[in-house]
Amino acid sequence: MKNPLDRLRRNNILTASIYWVILGLFLYSYARSGNPLSLSVASDRVVDALSISLIFLVNRISRKPTEEYHSYGFHRVEALLNISVIILFVALSSYSAILTTQLLLNGTPISTNSTVISSAITIPLLIMAALSMERDEASNFRVMFLHTLQDFGIILVTLAFSLLSLYYMGQFLDYFGSYVVLFIILYGNRKMFRRNVNILLEGSPISVREVEDKIREEFPNAHHLHIWDICQHQRVATLHLSVPPFMQIGELDSTKTMIESRLSKYGVNHVTVQFESRDHGKS
Repeated sequence: MKNPLDRLRRNNILTASIYWVILGLFLYSYARSGNPLSLSVASDRVVDALSISLIFLVNRISRKPTEEYHSYGFHRVEALLNISVIILFVALSSYSAILTTQLLLNGTPISTNSTVISSAITIPLLIMAALSMERDEASNFRVMFLHTLQDFGIILVTLAFSLLSLYYMGQFLDYFGSYVVLFIILYGNRKMFRRNVNILLEGSPISVREVEDKIREEFPNAHHLHIWDICQHQRVATLHLSVPPFMQIGELDSTKTMIESRLSKYGVNHVTVQFESRDHGKS
């Protein structure tokens, strides 16, 4: 019987290899032509190549069993990787934007042919990458699959600007296209940036106040609700609930199950409910 992890590893290696080939194409294109449009595309491809290359290792670490010093596991490793990749991407994008401006102001002559060729070769490679990715809910490859579709659109935009520059409007369009591609990449990844920063800040994309108001409609004595993301796959919550002192264990378990069901609608997959007697604090 085939091990699913072996298949995952093979798909990961294949997908990562495709992205490294794409990165090599655009770096070679930039080195050969000096076209900033190729550099802008390459700045995003290096992030993708690194992310997919490391994602299997991160998954293995995050799935390690808990131990005495890491009772919540190692899920934050994923967030740390994503933040590191974001910092690298911002640095490369800034460098690309500054270099594009410098080349534009200096009027440096550039070539478009290699960018057209690299874009044309990349289209079937991205299709191969999308088809080779795992798209199950338990892995990050579903996110990367959607990101690959975004990459496909970016390459089409790059090819369009390159062809227009080559045959109609001259090299100025390559400079303009470089800015457009950088903007599309930054705008397209804005939610991912915000989500990962929010994870490190122990935040959540949902409003705790709105969720608590919904919970209190059914459980009026609920209070001190806290919801936060440990990683992109783990959202936890804690809640205090005042109950009559005569409630039995079975009733408390039933109440907790109902609260877990309500919170699961907001993506919460681990809930801790602290029950308190309504007489608590009374003298």
